[in-house]
Amino acid sequence: MPIQADLARLYLLRDRLAEDYETAVWLDADTLVFAPERLDLSEVGGDAAFGREIWVDLNPKGKLKAWRNTHNAACLFRRASTALPFLIETTEQIIARAEPDKIAPQMVGPKLLSALDTICGFEKLHAVQAFSPRILQDIANGRGPALEHLKSEMKRTGAPEPAAANLCASLVGTDRQKDVLESAMKRLIAEGGLP
Repeated sequence: MPIQADLARLYLLRDRLAEDYETAVWLDADTLVFAPERLDLSEVGGDAAFGREIWVDLNPKGKLKAWRNTHNAACLFRRASTALPFLIETTEQIIARAEPDKIAPQMVGPKLLSALDTICGFEKLHAVQAFSPRILQDIANGRGPALEHLKSEMKRTGAPEPAAANLCASLVGTDRQKDVLESAMKRLIAEGGLP
């Protein structure tokens, strides 16, 4: 299903641009806009832009680490974009060649975009982050080591305070995780940003 959704969003964006729209924007359904006044997509100067995530989790040695990736929970394309037809064709080819039981769920979404980004350097929608479960737990608590690690990494890289975040709801399974997600959402909305 995630692979189908990654391709479907590209088709929907292409279809909107084929109509009378100059710009088409996608936000995943589990993206929370908690500071709408700071969500300014007009700053995008190019023909395509994607969300930027600083994913904080434990590394194999059990220490907190931040991974910087490109995500497609938020993406923007303009009518003149050459990236959109390229991504559609590339995604279709990967799906056609892949063995269904061996393809990773993020293969044609964040994994593909992050790999291409190292070469192409896509423009980023810095205002739309993606929060790992550890970050969400710390937000729900109002503080914690993963949240501090995220803030430190944002400061180090000059990343602005996010206005929205993909909450990665697909990673939520238990009632306890749902409670954490709900508490984190309430805090983000109440505070208009990271605690």
